[in-house]
Amino acid sequence: MSCRRTVLLVAVLPIVAIVPQTAMGQREGDYRREDFSVNVGGREFVATVLSPPEGKLAEDPALLLTFAGERGTSLLKEPYCKAAKAFLRDGHRAASFDLPGHGERIDQFGKSIGSFKNAFVAGTDVFANFADDGRAVISECVRRGLAKPGRIAVAGTSRGGYMALRVLAGDDRVVAGAGFAPVTDWRMLSEFAAVRERADVADLRLANFAKRMVGRHIYLAIGKTDDRVGTDACRELHRALVSTSSLVEFNLTDDAGHTMGADGYERGAQFLLQRVGSKSGKPSSANCRTLLFVDDHDVLYRSGTRKEIVPLRKFAGNPVIAPDRPWEGMIGWVSTYQNPETGKCQMWYQAYNEKRSGDKRLKCVVAYAESADGKEWVKPNLGLFPYYEVKETNIVLIGAPNGYGDRYCNSVLVDPRDPDPVRRYKMVYYDWEPDDERNLGAGMRVAFSPDGIHWTKHEGMVHKTSFGAKGKQVPFADESVYVEGPVKNGRPGKSWLVPLSMSDAQDVFYDDLKGCYVSCGKMWMQGPDGGTHWKHGMGRIESRDFIHWSKPQFILGVNDSDPPQLEFHTSPVFLYNGQYFSLNQILNRSAGIMDIELMSSRDGFAWDRPYAGIHFLERGTGAAFDAATLLSNSTPLLVGDEMWFYYGGYRGTAIGAVGLGQQVIGAKDYFSGIGLAVMKKDRFVAIVPDPKIGLRNSRKVTRDTVGKEAPKPAKPNTIGQVTLRPLDLGKFRRITINADATKGRIAVEVLNEDGFRVRGFSKDDAIPVTNDSLAAVVAWKERTLGQLKPGRYMLRIHLDNAKLFACTFQ
Repeated sequence: MSCRRTVLLVAVLPIVAIVPQTAMGQREGDYRREDFSVNVGGREFVATVLSPPEGKLAEDPALLLTFAGERGTSLLKEPYCKAAKAFLRDGHRAASFDLPGHGERIDQFGKSIGSFKNAFVAGTDVFANFADDGRAVISECVRRGLAKPGRIAVAGTSRGGYMALRVLAGDDRVVAGAGFAPVTDWRMLSEFAAVRERADVADLRLANFAKRMVGRHIYLAIGKTDDRVGTDACRELHRALVSTSSLVEFNLTDDAGHTMGADGYERGAQFLLQRVGSKSGKPSSANCRTLLFVDDHDVLYRSGTRKEIVPLRKFAGNPVIAPDRPWEGMIGWVSTYQNPETGKCQMWYQAYNEKRSGDKRLKCVVAYAESADGKEWVKPNLGLFPYYEVKETNIVLIGAPNGYGDRYCNSVLVDPRDPDPVRRYKMVYYDWEPDDERNLGAGMRVAFSPDGIHWTKHEGMVHKTSFGAKGKQVPFADESVYVEGPVKNGRPGKSWLVPLSMSDAQDVFYDDLKGCYVSCGKMWMQGPDGGTHWKHGMGRIESRDFIHWSKPQFILGVNDSDPPQLEFHTSPVFLYNGQYFSLNQILNRSAGIMDIELMSSRDGFAWDRPYAGIHFLERGTGAAFDAATLLSNSTPLLVGDEMWFYYGGYRGTAIGAVGLGQQVIGAKDYFSGIGLAVMKKDRFVAIVPDPKIGLRNSRKVTRDTVGKEAPKPAKPNTIGQVTLRPLDLGKFRRITINADATKGRIAVEVLNEDGFRVRGFSKDDAIPVTNDSLAAVVAWKERTLGQLKPGRYMLRIHLDNAKLFACTFQ
């Protein structure tokens, strides 16, 4: 066999034209055509790209590479062109080039499938070469601006189906593929009969390339009696793909022999379009639904199971931001953003220095950092706000002059939907009005920026808050909220008793479900005697324009099960997968420590705390920078298959400023910092078999056993099941589960709405999941979802020594 050659790509100037009515077979309408020449290791050939007419191209078009012999047939001859036409009709592009031994690529080895065998026997691996050709064409399309990595799909019929999936297996830029009656094992074809027993021919099976397709979306369609390429061989490929957690849909059709009807092509085309993009040019999620098992909202009942929270894993390189500048006596209160186009990360964090307070505006500032990978951060010298004698700093916002207290907290929201580019970045922070005869006090303020670096403060408070006079009774409605107490340190003690107000720390997010900005944070509860400032709970305000905000609503506080010394600190909220989450900060005021709990809500108002007392993020130990206080936020990042949470940490407490003056700038002994904690996608909570539960939850009561508990099971239980509420499965093509079954197995069965099992979809018919996967495909040995009759069904997920995190319907 010849070795794989280094790809050398040489492209000539393109030929651009409108495809004439009679060119290259049948078609609907006129397309714009672009041809370019490609040379890969001496193999020169022409690739053709079709685009929709002017004005009908999607905003961010995807690209389909399709193969069915020569490129004209692939792009414009029925039925092979159906996937290409679907892409073009939806505003995307379609491309092709001749298979070896077809069209303009007929050579000394002959033509058609016989040429594949002749070349292979002669030592030329035409299949590996074609994968190289595909990579070269994709690279040239990307260079020309005709395609983007991650928005590329492949498709092919019969021999072209094999070649398409080899291109997918060899290029990570391809995210989806479809094989229509594909060759999956060349030993099945009569042309390879003479070499059928050769080991290198057996090695060409697509099942051997399944591991290279992990994570990709693959559609397979074949007739039930296809003797030409082998229905059973295609089944083998399906099983191999399922075992590697590829996202595969297998469609056994009623087409006779080696044929594929229009329905199989159309379903495959829609499968690909749903993966790479809709007419808007953005991936379509309208028919995708993920059930997260943080709560039991989607669960009818669970038997023999319990839930386990999955703690976040701390990054080994913490702290990712350390206090090493003169203005960083203590740092925390962090917000982050990752630009989806560039991948660049931005961070805003609070820096507080108690030791140097000559200029009150600089006592507590907002600093800025940026990163290419989210792990290595740089503090750029911006030169916007000097810190005393230091001119070059990374400070982007300072406090107001002459305020009674300090500027505090910062929460940044990046809002691409705002039509005003100077308001795309939005910040909520706490600050004071100038200390004058008006005695306006402190409250929530906002600022705007075009880039996250140059900020413009909106004039005045947008929400006034309470301050001081702990334990005092609230004023009467006809009294002033402003109160002066005894003089301290040469100035009067000032208090603002504003009932039902937010406090000094809030976090903001945009609520896509309600179409408004929401800020959640501290809100004071009054004490047993009605006195102010007793404990903090969770409060909420909202706005349509980020300037005019609603009256606060008290949402949640501690309950009867919480120890008396506990209260909330702040409760930052983020919206994910249509569900509200909060990494709620639980303050033990008497011990001066702060932990993180996970809370969830379906509407943003009614919150569930089933994991109270269980730490979603653990504090550090000993002299760690985060040994006493953890500060969460509302801006986690989605990075690949992970969710990244940045957090502030103190070795001391946020109460009483303990530790704020101990940091030595330049020392590696950090009293605070910004840390990173990581979670695999959607793995907030696991459903697992409960080892304490047996198959029988009771025993027969006799005269000897009455009044006595049944003995514990002889050995720990390892099985359980989760039955989901009825769903209309007709609109879904595939189901995946986020699960870890490395120590056992998971089988999924289908029940009808009345609770009866459906033949062919029982747990015994299921292809078991036995690996650890974020998207293990739910599949059955002989049946597919498309074969279910219309109606509503319940899924039952059987766990055997396995963990279930989520279930996705697509």
